[in-house]
Amino acid sequence: VVAGLTWLAVAGLTRRSSMGALAGFVAAPIYCVMFEAAIITQFAILIAVLVFVRHRSNIARLIRGSEPKIGASPDI
Repeated sequence: VVAGLTWLAVAGLTRRSSMGALAGFVAAPIYCVMFEAAIITQFAILIAVLVFVRHRSNIARLIRGSEPKIGASPDI
């Protein structure tokens, strides 16, 4: 739930869903440690790594500044 709230906050501030998702997945293992959920922490780290590997193209677009904003019409 807190990782979802992190997504919501970051996506709202940056207007980029992918930025919010990446922030949420970085924050998830940190929240697991904070809430002493040791068993879930390892799983959260694994999922975060997989998300970053699978979203390399989104990360590249974020770096270039070409990632679409929430509510913007897509370039077709």
